[in-house]
Amino acid sequence: YSAPASRASPASPQNVERPGWGFAKHGGFPPLPWGASGRPQDSTAVYFAGNASGLNNATEAAAQARFGIVGIGWQLNNQGSDFRHESKWEEMTARQLKSLRPGVRTMVTRETEVLTGFWDEARAAMSDHPEFFLHDASGKPAKGVWASPAGPTPKFWFNFSNPATAAWWEGEFVGAALSNDLFDGVYTDCSCEDPPGVALAAVQASRAAAQLALDRVLGRAARL
Repeated sequence: YSAPASRASPASPQNVERPGWGFAKHGGFPPLPWGASGRPQDSTAVYFAGNASGLNNATEAAAQARFGIVGIGWQLNNQGSDFRHESKWEEMTARQLKSLRPGVRTMVTRETEVLTGFWDEARAAMSDHPEFFLHDASGKPAKGVWASPAGPTPKFWFNFSNPATAAWWEGEFVGAALSNDLFDGVYTDCSCEDPPGVALAAVQASRAAAQLALDRVLGRAARL
């Protein structure tokens, strides 16, 4: 994606498409580990699959199961669940897809920059651990808007400068998904803007710490 101006560099202009910050140091996205047979049912991927209005019906599930890799979308059943319990819907969907075609690979999205309350563990973190997030001048977590097809929800920006944030993100948020046998991987979305009212130095410090956390997760995923 094209990063905000505060993250751009003279050698990498703002409007040039390039890998996101977490993968730039690695020269791009890591290759998928499953290989490719040339058959669409093995190697073709779809991401952010699913409807915000509810869970997949039989027709939608059958269409998704034809792909080699299905990235289950964070918007799945937002409206039907009042923006809650996303981990449950992800598991139900992965189980449904694999029952239709055991060879399908399923992935779930876990974000690297911001958090919203679709997942119960995320909602709890936003409520109980304000120290996990970057604060604005008011001393409260900087807040933005996560735009879902079912309607907007609040989002907070991670503060990876706090080791407790990195530990929670690596272990409970991303790590739990990587350890779940129903999922074959994790993918991520970008926030694509800086947190409002937060000093650039704080954003950059968090970003540097986030890179270390992401690198640890990438190493863990590679060993699975």
